[in-house]
Amino acid sequence: MQAFRRVTLSRLATIVALLAVVVFTAAASARAETKLRWKFKAGDKVGYEMGMEMDQDMKIGDMSVGMKMTHRMDMSWDVKDVAADGTATISQTVNRVRMDMTLPPGAGAGPIKYDSKAEKQEPGAEMIAPMFDAMVGKPFTMKVTTLGEVKEVQLPKAMIEAMSKTPLGAMNPMFSEDGIKQMFKQNVLPLPEKAVADGTTWDSTMEMKGLPFGKMVSETHYKYAGQEERGGKKLDKIDVSANTKFEKAPNAEIQLDIKNQESAGAIYFDNKAGTAVESSQTSKMSMEVEFGGMTIEQDVTTKTTLKRVDPSKSAREL
Repeated sequence: MQAFRRVTLSRLATIVALLAVVVFTAAASARAETKLRWKFKAGDKVGYEMGMEMDQDMKIGDMSVGMKMTHRMDMSWDVKDVAADGTATISQTVNRVRMDMTLPPGAGAGPIKYDSKAEKQEPGAEMIAPMFDAMVGKPFTMKVTTLGEVKEVQLPKAMIEAMSKTPLGAMNPMFSEDGIKQMFKQNVLPLPEKAVADGTTWDSTMEMKGLPFGKMVSETHYKYAGQEERGGKKLDKIDVSANTKFEKAPNAEIQLDIKNQESAGAIYFDNKAGTAVESSQTSKMSMEVEFGGMTIEQDVTTKTTLKRVDPSKSAREL
């Protein structure tokens, strides 16, 4: 118990945020063959609501503690230009971020609540507010091909400078310029060049180096599952699963060892309109974390969602 209490609140919040991104990054009948393609038109405006719910159960020595976090992010796309090959230049803006985190007993603080639209943040939010404040309302551009390949991400200088001055940005490459680019790239569904039929599979891989524990390799596996009617439309269903690997760095401050993991979900794609409509994925991971002379056994369950919405739609409340 005494050893756990020596962990400062800021360091604990850093570990929670780190693992949230890791997990996060880490849910009918078909026509004979279908070519799936993103389709863009200059002037199009699209809204997306991204959500994450995470439950963590931790065992530190003889003590067991729990932690919960809910995260919502509202984003909008503004298609500025479309090249002859269909590649679009898109301006993306994070319009609102909300987070509700319940820390375990002994962490030295109560629940942490953050809402980027709040006039005044609640006590405790000062640890995470600088990171999100640096991101909200600052448009950046990216180029996306018809296969969902994000070829360029250009972050505004003001965002980069602000992020580098936050505690997480200064300590963790995951919240650096390259790290933020990688995270936004993960939000765009990659599609295969070839036509698909029931059972067709494809993969994508993301690597992130320089993390406190070494390098993370996240592999996402996609499987075409035919068409399904949702909301009065026939949508193409893509089953999705993910696998995360860590390559340990010598003398790293944090050592992570994944004992077990599983992940399953589905993405629904409107191929006629050429856009992702919604997705949901649930992941479970058991790991062992060595940090500050302690060994923490951790079970994490995460549900992530993404839904296309009218960009003028009001954000949901937590």
